Amino acid sequence: MKKIFLSILLLSLSGVIPYIAYSDNNIYDVNIMHKDVKSYFSDISDKEILTLIKSGMIEWFPSSFEDFRFIPDIPLKKEILNSIKKINFNVATESLFFIPYKNENKDSRKKLLIDSFTIATNIEKLKGVRYYSVSHKGERVLFEKAEIISGRVSYPITEVPAAHFINAQIEDSTFGNYKYKIEYNSLSDFLVMKMSNIERLSLAFIPVVGKESLLFYIVIIPAEEGFFLYCSGISKTLDSDYIKKRVTQSVYNRVIALYNWFKESYNSLY
Repeated sequence: MKKIFLSILLLSLSGVIPYIAYSDNNIYDVNIMHKDVKSYFSDISDKEILTLIKSGMIEWFPSSFEDFRFIPDIPLKKEILNSIKKINFNVATESLFFIPYKNENKDSRKKLLIDSFTIATNIEKLKGVRYYSVSHKGERVLFEKAEIISGRVSYPITEVPAAHFINAQIEDSTFGNYKYKIEYNSLSDFLVMKMSNIERLSLAFIPVVGKESLLFYIVIIPAEEGFFLYCSGISKTLDSDYIKKRVTQSVYNRVIALYNWFKESYNSLY
């Protein structure tokens, strides 16, 4: 690994950087990666692109509707922004992840979207997904139960539908056991998953989030060297510093847990 980074340093000094090491011990063409990011994420800076290539993740905490920067430039971008605007949020986080292809999947974007839809609709697999808790200084289970009420998909599938809907009962370690509506939309080269709460959410019997005021988006976009996973969490909660802090941490934890769920599920397919 030291030799790889030394080579990168020497190449950078000569003004040419054809490759860079990624944390999963894969090597990627920097120029292709940079072009892919710019193709779908026009508001991301060059510095953030390098961070994404090196670490596989960048994150941002929007403070206003105009402050969202990672939403990909896809035909549904305006629809996503309109959904966020309706919430009149005071809590928001967005993260962009890069996941390298498995060798078998590199040349088939259609297969990636089929795999992504299979993962994203298999809601029961959320049960037991873990995240790192800063307050507890260790890993914890976030989703303690996940059951599909309606909209179950029959596997295997050969085509990703343009639209699909699932109602699910999900129990997490923050809010408890509630119903959620999950929507899926797909075109030829991306998949969007939208999750929102059907019921009002409470913390210690105190109502803190109204119906459809907790919103999560996952967007899957195939690229040359791997695929991008955009994940955002948005909520409108009480204007109490303590409540906002708790909800903000919960929303962030769920974004990370959703990423862990998706990545682990993808890796398990191969």
